[in-house]
Amino acid sequence: MKCVAPIARRKSVTKSPGHAPVAILLIALWSAPVWSSDATPFDFGALDRMLGRYVDSRGWVDYAGIKAEPTDLRTILMRLREASPESHPAMFPERDDRLAYWLNAYNALVIAGVVNAYPATSVRDIHPQPGFFKVFHVVGGKSRSLDDIEHNIIRKEFGDPRIHAALNCGAASCPRLRPEVFLPDRLDEQLDAAVREFIRDPQHVRLDSSGGTLVLSKILDWFGSDFTDWYKRVYRVDNARITDYLSIHLAEEDRAYLRSRPQITIKYLQYDWTLNDRALHQDAIR
Repeated sequence: MKCVAPIARRKSVTKSPGHAPVAILLIALWSAPVWSSDATPFDFGALDRMLGRYVDSRGWVDYAGIKAEPTDLRTILMRLREASPESHPAMFPERDDRLAYWLNAYNALVIAGVVNAYPATSVRDIHPQPGFFKVFHVVGGKSRSLDDIEHNIIRKEFGDPRIHAALNCGAASCPRLRPEVFLPDRLDEQLDAAVREFIRDPQHVRLDSSGGTLVLSKILDWFGSDFTDWYKRVYRVDNARITDYLSIHLAEEDRAYLRSRPQITIKYLQYDWTLNDRALHQDAIR
């Protein structure tokens, strides 16, 4: 099986002063097939090791460390290139197999995109044209952008709003990147924990009882219909508000407050696109 560069791009690789070309950093030199059969479970071990080693408890990422020791990143990129639920459906027989794959693939490709350009201070400064989330990567032998994976696969095919607490876009205002991979046999538990943590984190959701205001992450504005549509479908109601979904995961005291104020004013936070780089957030770590 012939290996290719782990990230396919629309244009030829360019150099930046003092850094090796993108393709050189992440080239893999393996020649043997990764999979012994189409039914072999997908191996996320390399990604799990990388996350456990370089992501701290607050979700800050040691991109410099990954760039200095890129073996696990190279390995997971190679595996993502060679197999996906589309190219090897027998490897992903259940819904949770497929969803776990795409969540892990998205988060791994974000890390790879940042490492390619590191040092950087924001994903918005990486590939401004066509844009960080529109650059193509090879996944299961097909070219896929991060936007394509998120909107045309994960959101469209699975219809689960919890994914918005699991996908990490490399920004400070993103949900926390977890220091472990998503696993099919634990996925429901992991997604429940992720969305509960997201909604109970004052950085993303906070009640200002003195001002009668609910302050929310911009994610809950951008993708509000994902949450309310799910609520309508599951609870079989005609109308739903974002507060209905939030109340599922909020502490009882906060749920009671929202019930007592059905017309509460909602404000959305400005999104902080600063890179979720541990080196940029030393004060927060202390």
